[in-house]
Amino acid sequence: MPDRIANCANKQLSFGPFRLLPYQRLLLLRDKPVPLGSRALDILMALVERPGELITKDELMSRIWPDTTVDTANVTVHMAALRRALGDGSEGQRYVATVPGRGYIFVASVAVDVPLPPSPDQPHGIAVRLAKGEELFGEGEPAEHFYKVAAGTLRTYKVLSDGRRQIDAFHLAGDIFGIEAGSEHRFSAEAVNGATVIAWRRSHLDRLTRQHPAFAEQVMASMIDSLERAHDHMLLLGRKKAPEKIATFLLQLAERVDESNELELPMHRSDIADHLGLTAETVSRTLTELSRQGLIKLAASGRSVVLANKPGLQVLNA
Repeated sequence: MPDRIANCANKQLSFGPFRLLPYQRLLLLRDKPVPLGSRALDILMALVERPGELITKDELMSRIWPDTTVDTANVTVHMAALRRALGDGSEGQRYVATVPGRGYIFVASVAVDVPLPPSPDQPHGIAVRLAKGEELFGEGEPAEHFYKVAAGTLRTYKVLSDGRRQIDAFHLAGDIFGIEAGSEHRFSAEAVNGATVIAWRRSHLDRLTRQHPAFAEQVMASMIDSLERAHDHMLLLGRKKAPEKIATFLLQLAERVDESNELELPMHRSDIADHLGLTAETVSRTLTELSRQGLIKLAASGRSVVLANKPGLQVLNA
């Protein structure tokens, strides 16, 4: 029987060009974070800690959804997302083998305790792991830190005087946010799903950017992108109808995740609604209508969306 990796959570694991840091819930590809949903990451950790061993679908479901009854289709959906993130099968590289009717085997060799090389592109920061829905900072709190998303997705939002929530932005892996002009945070931030961020003290920003020119470029590029998205969001809220808003949102999200035509939405439809100024019912109805028109394809899970007709969506986005 293949050797199991004991105390996986406290180790750094390497396979192919990837490094997995279970204690930070972080997957890196050549030192860059790989966008990966929390369930897909849970599957990867379960497989990697027992390389070469058959892991049944029942075992995966018991581990990932311990208190919930789910269908095996859930495993299939998240396994597909994991394989896409790993590029499984491309250029002859295989990581996960399927045993029909039984489960999966992690077939790549795994190295343990590979030392983390110093990176000139990013200074050392504090890794903060957040559970689903956990708050990172609140509106009006002192803006003592700024952050980079290492894994997962966060939302920044305000609660309006009438109790409604307005989501300002979604922050994906690689995004830098939380840099304020004033001394307090203007929005609250919380994890959409399980997320890991790297935190740096705001008072150290000048020194960090001087000592790490590549990091300074990352900060500047992220701030410019954030300003552009804020401008686009303002126009979207004021000018567009529901189908146009949804089309714009999907196209922009696809562009941010390497322009893929297949999206696994990390946020709920209620989140999308609060971001676009719609109701959750309108979001669901509009997605169904876009699917009926052949512009998108919706998976049974409700989170996976295929942009089947990008030119058609771009017409709505114009």
